[in-house]
Amino acid sequence: MTSNHAHAVAAGAGNGRYVVFEVSEVRACDKTWFGPLYADLDAGGVSEFLDFVLKVRLGDWHPREIIKTKEATEQQRMSADSISQWAQACIDADAIVGAQAHYVMNELGTRIAKDVLREAYTGFCKQQGMRAVNIDTFSKVCTKMFGSGQKCKAVPGSNKRPWGYDVPDADTWQDRVDEHLGIKK
Repeated sequence: MTSNHAHAVAAGAGNGRYVVFEVSEVRACDKTWFGPLYADLDAGGVSEFLDFVLKVRLGDWHPREIIKTKEATEQQRMSADSISQWAQACIDADAIVGAQAHYVMNELGTRIAKDVLREAYTGFCKQQGMRAVNIDTFSKVCTKMFGSGQKCKAVPGSNKRPWGYDVPDADTWQDRVDEHLGIKK
């Protein structure tokens, strides 16, 4: 399959179906390059190529050994669930994204209240036209990515100490998201 779309395949968690490559556009629409190739295919090249492929010795290689490329990893991230896509947007911005404009941006590598994270996530989903998961599912994934919740500092003007998560820096969070998606390094 070939595609001009950035999100070309639905390569979900543990992708085992797609090998994805980004190809050069240097020869795109170049008739002097492609003309002879199409002429060769029309003159029996398809059957010659099939004969060649049937004679290739594969040794102990198995088709289930999918080649991992950075492009395939990117497709997995684009195909991810809404929480992982929100997490990726946060990682890319190096801050919690999706919250309403009147909230202060929360930096990664700090403890952030659960309610702030949840509101940012649901805001991101609304912005992207995605359906947010329920709070229980969100909390379970957050616990998996960040560890157990901890008490935050008291809210200014109040004695309340909300529960929150220690959100890691971008690199550590990226590793945890990739693990959640089954992306192997």
